Amino acid sequence: MSQIIPTGTIVPYAGNFTEDSIAALNALGWLPCDGASYPKKTYIYLALSISNNFGGTGGFEGNFNVPDLRGRFLRGVSNSSQRDPDTATRTAISAGGNTGNNVGSLQNFATSKPNIPFTTDSAGQHLHNVPHLPVNNNAYAIAGSHYGLWNEGSVTTSTSGNHIHTLSGFDTENRPINSYVNFIIKFSDQ
Repeated sequence: MSQIIPTGTIVPYAGNFTEDSIAALNALGWLPCDGASYPKKTYIYLALSISNNFGGTGGFEGNFNVPDLRGRFLRGVSNSSQRDPDTATRTAISAGGNTGNNVGSLQNFATSKPNIPFTTDSAGQHLHNVPHLPVNNNAYAIAGSHYGLWNEGSVTTSTSGNHIHTLSGFDTENRPINSYVNFIIKFSDQ
């Protein structure tokens, strides 16, 4: 019994994209998800399935784009679920493509506020370096938003007060553990 894979289906592909592998994939009815533009007349079934969701030009005489999934995670359309609070800010992946709460729209990275706030280990008594600027031989100095006793170039404070500590050591993006694959899209009806 043969199984039919619907036109427009996207699957992970564990092979590399080479000239030979792409030719073999094409013979089986698949295209790389690399954002390329194709004539609608040549790939009519795929054009009817995905239209200009991922970009394209004109009507039937124009072109359409396959999705560009290089370096991107896939996410289900939110529809009415309210699981994506930022659907209104989603943009087109390519010119002529869908925006908003629609298949093919693109969302840039974002970082939400953590559920558990960041804390520092410097609560209570701690030091802040402050330049020595004696004014009227005053024995007190200001460090951040609190006062303390002058102590050889530092201010020792008795309470943490309301102030900011700079955090460092962040990564360049938020992401789960992942492994690279290539994505391919079915273009034929067989």
